[in-house]
Amino acid sequence: MTRVLVLSYSSYGHVRACAGRGRRRAFHARYPCRPAPCALCLVPETVPDEVRHKAGFAPDDTPVATPAYLEADDAIIFGTPTLFGMMAGKMQSFLDQAGGGWARNALVDKFAAVFTSTGSQHGGHKAALL
Repeated sequence: MTRVLVLSYSSYGHVRACAGRGRRRAFHARYPCRPAPCALCLVPETVPDEVRHKAGFAPDDTPVATPAYLEADDAIIFGTPTLFGMMAGKMQSFLDQAGGGWARNALVDKFAAVFTSTGSQHGGHKAALL
């Protein structure tokens, strides 16, 4: 059975909300009567808790992924906010750590999709998806 991972980073909850909707859609996309397993995970946070609290980051108890999660699933949906026209640094750091799996061809033949969110009409979301 196909296994799907929805992997995202979200500071204020906007991308997290999109990821939840993406998970529900992926869960029922292939066979509405027989949904595929679909996990929702976050990339590890690098901002200290005190700073997160002062900045008003949304609390989130979603499980945190490791690069090994990318190898275990058949499809991966990545979600990231657009920050200064780029993907979030936390997502970039996570993907950089997945280099070992990429070198072993453990990520070959996996379906992948991406989504992003930005606070402005031309906030660089197209470049962030690259």
